[in-house]
Amino acid sequence: MFIFLSYLFFSFCAIFLCVCVCVSTPSSRANAAVALLFLPMKAAACVVWRKSRVRVAQCVAALFALYFLISFIYSLPGYTVKRMLGA
Repeated sequence: MFIFLSYLFFSFCAIFLCVCVCVSTPSSRANAAVALLFLPMKAAACVVWRKSRVRVAQCVAALFALYFLISFIYSLPGYTVKRMLGA
């Protein structure tokens, strides 16, 4: 389960970075409306990014912090036992 959550988190970060790059680069096509019809996921990402840029960044930061908190809580019992036994 933990491995799946880390894979999900890092894949989300990769998608977020791709969206940031694709939004920040200008389109080289003549008609952007046609491109938005053919690429609905990119269009949705552009709309979400333009309208709530700060909110998306806050959610990514919160997910990042939550990932480290869960990782800490998951590994805490093992390290506590190691320290108690002197291993």
